[in-house]
Amino acid sequence: MALEAALRLAPCCRFILGVDTFDDAAFYRARPLDEIAARRRVFEQDFAGAMRDMVARITAEPADPAIVSEIAAAMSASDKDVALRVLEALLAWDIEARWPLLPCPVETINSAWLARGSEPIALDGLKVHAMEGVGTFRCWRTRPPSMRWRCRFSRGTCSREAPAQEARSRLAAAKK
Repeated sequence: MALEAALRLAPCCRFILGVDTFDDAAFYRARPLDEIAARRRVFEQDFAGAMRDMVARITAEPADPAIVSEIAAAMSASDKDVALRVLEALLAWDIEARWPLLPCPVETINSAWLARGSEPIALDGLKVHAMEGVGTFRCWRTRPPSMRWRCRFSRGTCSREAPAQEARSRLAAAKK
């Protein structure tokens, strides 16, 4: 959605800072129709079970099992029909066709652990900040040390170097 919004707001969009890599072919490269149907079927047949499995696959250790269960339960409680349509739309969307049209630079943060298991897509100009020791949902209730950036906004500096700090600085400079 962020990329499509940037395309529609081209004159107003100067920078995209995302929490994803956008370069995992399993999700961002247009998938064949038979694969989309097969992946949809898994969720249609057992929505709660498929959601639990998906959350477990994208959650890095040592995530608290109670938090992982809470997240899976919350996601499983979503409207199944809407979730299936969103899944189909995501799997049919083609980032490689849309990427060259972006009007601004893109930088993202993502779990290095998750990125190692993906099939990457080469996206010209994408800068990914891979973060070790974190995974999706790791900081649902508590932030791990690698994410405790504690920015001091009065002076515009961080007490700890963070991957996103450079991107924030670029964004501030672009606004001037």
